[in-house]
Order: sequence, then structure tokens, then C-alpha cells
Amino acid sequence: MSKDTEHVIKANRSKVDLKLKNVQRRNVKERKKEEILDKHPYVKAPSVFRVIKDVGEIAKNTRIEDAWEHEVDKIALAEKFDADRLPSPHRPFSPSWILEKYRLRGIEFGNWTSQEDRLNYTFALALSLYDLKNILGFSYNQIGFKKKLGVAFGARGRGKANAHFEPRGFVINITRYSEEEEIGEGGGVGALSHEYGHALDFFLGRKDKILSINWVSGGSNPRTNIYTELYERYPDSPRAIVEEIFDNLIWEKRDKKLTSFWKQLREKVDNTDSGEYWIRRNEVFARTFEAWLQKRMKKRGMRNNFLTKYKYKNVFYPDNNLIQKVDPLFERLLKKARSII
Repeated sequence: MSKDTEHVIKANRSKVDLKLKNVQRRNVKERKKEEILDKHPYVKAPSVFRVIKDVGEIAKNTRIEDAWEHEVDKIALAEKFDADRLPSPHRPFSPSWILEKYRLRGIEFGNWTSQEDRLNYTFALALSLYDLKNILGFSYNQIGFKKKLGVAFGARGRGKANAHFEPRGFVINITRYSEEEEIGEGGGVGALSHEYGHALDFFLGRKDKILSINWVSGGSNPRTNIYTELYERYPDSPRAIVEEIFDNLIWEKRDKKLTSFWKQLREKVDNTDSGEYWIRRNEVFARTFEAWLQKRMKKRGMRNNFLTKYKYKNVFYPDNNLIQKVDPLFERLLKKARSII
């Protein structure tokens, strides 16, 4: 073998070794991140969520908040709610009062939200949290997961999403409406229940240690096989109850015949560029949760278009028959959640 050939081989080996070291280094970094998240799931929560933030300035107990108390006539969103159900001690225009009452970690307003926007969003949040409390059977202390949950309005937009949940910081972001829209008609209006479903999913997944997956639904995994051993061995665990929910959503006859709901989802996935988004378990769980919540509210004669959509007839949502089928399972899941939070 010539010296030139040996030199080339050594050079190639060095490149391969360097690539391997870089991969190993990245893997170590990722493992460390996961270890940190496992020990402190909310460690990266932005410090802003310990206060109320208003265009870079803390607005807690300031004249801004006092002014909101006297601008009730400017609430556009109030027309979309049956707001009289709020009990009289409520202060739906006070972010600091909402923080303490519902045990939220914080509220953030983006730079492009006007004072009128903030007034509307604050009012809508107060009423939505009150409705969630009543439908879910949670206490005031439990709705905000005991000061773990933060809510942002028009502050953390992500691509084309109307709203999103950030598990790392345990934050729900509601996107502001666009310039062509009016408040109450666009942006993240109607998406709060979906994102709250994500928060519940992630919180329970962190608490239920039967499996090592952070989400009780199984996360972004699109699997259709059912872990029956979960609800056979641990029938009262959140994971087992959610697994049974998916059993009903996916299978008409387990491993033999899919439900029409799941068939339609598969067709959408196959015929669009969205990838597996529509059949990811955490997304299916959140959509089922919001449809279930809206049905419960409708049964009680409650209307809140900020919390839920008015109708859920899209193929991406389970129909009324499926919602009725999983209703007792959601009751069991929420009963378990109330004992955990």
C-alpha cells in the first residue's frame, strides 16, 4: 500500500471518528436536556409568567388595570357569551385577581395587542376558566394546575397555528386576530379548550409513571395498537383510561375493523401534505376533549365561543355517537385528575 493511500485512509477515518464524536456529543446533550425535564418539567418556564406582562412593562396593580374596570362598554367578546353566569365576587377585568383566583402562574400580552384587546382577552379568560372549573369539576386551585399554567395572548405566535401549547414552559398561547379580522372572529378564539386538553394530557403524563412517555395520550405517536394490559393491570391509572378512550375512537372491532372516524382521518392524512399530524395521539386527544367539553356545555345551556367552537362537525372530530361512548371514560379520567392535581 502506498503512503498516499495510507494518508487518504487515515484522513477518512479521522473524519468518521469526528462525526461519531459529534453525534455522541449531541446525544449526551439531548439526554441531559431530558434529565433536566424529568426532574424539573417546568424549569424553562419564562420568568415573565411570575407576573403580568404588558408590552415589556409589569402591569400588575397599575392604572392600566384600574382603567379596565371602567371600560366595560368596550367588550366586544361579551356579546358572544352568556356572561351573567359569573358570580358577583368575580373581577373579570383584573389579571392579578384572575392569577390568584385560578392559581395561574402568569398572563402575558404581546406587543401588538391593544388595550382594548387586553380587556377583551382578560374578560374571556376569566369566563372560560370559570366554565372549565364547572364542567371539569375542578376547584379554583386546580384549574391553573396550582400555579404551573401560564396563558399568553398574541405573544408567542407559531407559524399558521391559531393557538398552541408549549409543554416546556407549560404555557398556552392564544394568537391575536389578523388585520383583516375583528376580535372575536379570528386568531385563537375557540381554541382554548383544545390547548387546555394538551395541558391536561401533558400534566397527567408527567404524573403517571407507568410508562416513561411525558404525554398520557402517548404523545405524537400515531399508533393504533391498544395496550390492553394497561387497563387490565392498572384500570384506575390515567394512562389506562386514556388508552380505553383510544380503543373506542380507533376500533369498532379491535384489530379487525376501524371506526368510520379513524378511516376518515387516515384518508385525510393520505390525501394531504399534513403528514401524520391529524392522527397523532396528543392531537386526537385534544380534539376529542374539546368536542366532549362543548357537548357538555351545550347540555347545560352554556355558550362560550372563546373556549370552544360553536360546532364540531368536521371529519377531524369524533361525532356525537363516539363522544357519547367515551363520555363515562372522560368522567373517570377527570375524577382521577381531581385526586392528582
